[in-house]
Amino acid sequence: MSGTLSVVSTLAVARILRVTVTDDTLAADLEDGRSIAVPIGWYPRLSYATPAEREHFEISGAGWRQPVGGGWAAK
Repeated sequence: MSGTLSVVSTLAVARILRVTVTDDTLAADLEDGRSIAVPIGWYPRLSYATPAEREHFEISGAGWRQPVGGGWAAK
């Protein structure tokens, strides 16, 4: 041994299980038990969308929130 410590780190990406949109927040629950929430104002098109438009989405294989059928209304 040369006296140098070696560390091997493996990163795993947790997939999104559930997405919740309120008037104030976009939140995602991850498969590893974590929840991430951000202000909806970070996503202006989403913040201006109607509640029906906000609920019309699918979670893609990469775990991202994707609008279905062309996206949320641009206002």
